[in-house]
Amino acid sequence: MWKYAAKKTLGLVAILFGVSVLTFVLTAWIRGNPAEVVLGRAGVDPSRADVVMMEQRMGLDQSIVARYLDWARNLLRLDFGTSYTSGLPVIEEIKYRLPATLHLTAGAFVLMLVTAVPIAIFMVVKKDSWTEYSLNAVTFIVMGTPGFVLGMGLAWLISVRLRLLPMVGNKTPAHSVLPIITLALPMACRYIRLIRSNIIEVLDEDYIFLLRTRGLKERTILFSHALKNAFIPIVNLMGISLGSLLGGSIVVESIFSWPGLGNYLMISIGNRDYPVVLAYVLLMATVFVAINYLVDLFICFLDPRIPFTEGKGR
Repeated sequence: MWKYAAKKTLGLVAILFGVSVLTFVLTAWIRGNPAEVVLGRAGVDPSRADVVMMEQRMGLDQSIVARYLDWARNLLRLDFGTSYTSGLPVIEEIKYRLPATLHLTAGAFVLMLVTAVPIAIFMVVKKDSWTEYSLNAVTFIVMGTPGFVLGMGLAWLISVRLRLLPMVGNKTPAHSVLPIITLALPMACRYIRLIRSNIIEVLDEDYIFLLRTRGLKERTILFSHALKNAFIPIVNLMGISLGSLLGGSIVVESIFSWPGLGNYLMISIGNRDYPVVLAYVLLMATVFVAINYLVDLFICFLDPRIPFTEGKGR
């Protein structure tokens, strides 16, 4: 198990290194000069000499390799640099906005689970009925609806037309309802279809047939035997889903003016605030990879049939 964990850890480090290099290079290739953006936001009509001086102050006059090595050395000390726009340390900006994003993501994740699991089980119970066909159609439509369309539609219907909930900001708990629903619904529909298909697949296994021949009730077979085996592959996808919800919050936060990391990233991209962009991408990559790393280990403990060796199982 320790050897398996060590290999996974080395893989995690390699992935994060690759992400950092790729993100840094792509960011450096983005059109637009951050020095000009900073001077322009300060209300200065910059001359070429002003731009050169600002580039030197920001370290943009160095080669891309030198800039990356300097950034990586600071990163080891958890120093993500200073925001070009606010002049504050990026780590402080992240700490200020991270709770809002975590609140949104956690709420969406919980709503996704409490919605998807009962509906999926209900669809299995109502298999081959008009109820199942109708729910299948609804989940398919919601899955295919882009997040910004879903969010704007909910905002128009619930906030503008019905005036039931506030639309922008996070001043009260009611402000988080629409963003959480918008973030959770598409993922919940994916899980409904996945859980349903997994349960139906397990119910077709030979051991389920043997349980039926012993006279066990369908309800007992479903809840005591089939659900456990159907949910083992789902646990692994939950880690991916949590990372996807974190990344998907960018669009939702922008629509509802939610003061989280996603909205901050969109503003920073427009301002060519590279330190913020780099910090966000690396943070999300770390969270995504770490969650999947922990889920892999948890799966191996959950199902002892999965060995801790590559090439045999997971």
